[in-house]
Amino acid sequence: MNLYFDYAAAAPADEDVLKRFARLAAMYPANQEAAGAAGAEMRKAVAGAEHILAKAFCGEGNANDCGILWTMTGTEAVGAAITAAGQICKGGDVLYTDGEHDSVLAALKRLPTGFRLVKVGVKRNGQIDCEDFKAKLSRETAFAALHWVQSETGCIQPLANVREILDAYAPKCLLIADTIQGAGKIPFDYAGIRPDMALISGQKIGVPAGGAVLYSLRYRKVFGELRSVHHAVGRIPPAFAVLLAEHFAKRVEEMPENERRMRELKQELLAALKREIPAKTWFATLTDGESSPYILHLQFSGEVMTYQGAILVRILNKYGASIASGSACNAETDLPSRILSAMGVPKDKAYSGVRLSLFDHVKTEQIQSIAELMGRAVREY
Repeated sequence: MNLYFDYAAAAPADEDVLKRFARLAAMYPANQEAAGAAGAEMRKAVAGAEHILAKAFCGEGNANDCGILWTMTGTEAVGAAITAAGQICKGGDVLYTDGEHDSVLAALKRLPTGFRLVKVGVKRNGQIDCEDFKAKLSRETAFAALHWVQSETGCIQPLANVREILDAYAPKCLLIADTIQGAGKIPFDYAGIRPDMALISGQKIGVPAGGAVLYSLRYRKVFGELRSVHHAVGRIPPAFAVLLAEHFAKRVEEMPENERRMRELKQELLAALKREIPAKTWFATLTDGESSPYILHLQFSGEVMTYQGAILVRILNKYGASIASGSACNAETDLPSRILSAMGVPKDKAYSGVRLSLFDHVKTEQIQSIAELMGRAVREY
């Protein structure tokens, strides 16, 4: 049995996507930075991909104000965006939360001397505490690096409210929106959020590789030099750029139907789990309205005992099932889930999280199978 419910980590590419990539790789084999006719043709293809991606992400009216730095991965996009912000701002306070992805935190720690990291609190549902965010803004604030969809719990952040606060109290503060976990899956209010930088990863939407930083054209020179002068990011093959842009635009077009289906699957999964696992053993961390329809986060912390998510993941692995734990096993680290701890979950219970993530490939019959296996994992624990 091979049950895959870890699509938030990586969504496998469909056969049609892989065939399209093979055709694009044959069509665009050259280096877009090379001189000569082939290089010019590649640059034209990449420029077309940039327009497609910017239009799909930002909307028709904002596409011409957005530049794109192509990367090979989402992690590379994160690093490039934060490096660029460091070059733009030179120094100052950087606001973040405990919900940021590890790659974001690592990139923030690499900022040069002159930057100070300032942690903002989150509420019990994992959403950013906007009052705390406002209180920690100052004339020294350089930029804020905040996620849109939390990669562990699926919590959706009110970034439009963050933008309102910035406009009112710190209009010069840059906003880096880590949209990797939600872009191409749920609607992004680009006009309301107006991020200075936003991030995309192809692997989260079924493209084998490729990522991007979408940035305000005010910072065109800085981003241009990241590649052409500093060589801080690799050169993405034109075929990957075109494939990512095309597939992203297709997903945006199909988004209403995909989102509806994911919400239905999520409810089916919850119902199946309720049939298979005693109610007092577990609970859903967030309501459907608070989280992405693509992510279901559970805590196996009941009245009698607390189950470690990492151990449940290992038991499921024996049966060919893939889910994710919110933190590493307590036997391997004494650190509980960072985001659950920030949400006020006691340390002894903050190891109990597991994440099941959905995507287009999930079939209804697989829902019951994973629920049955999770019931077995709880009994074998």
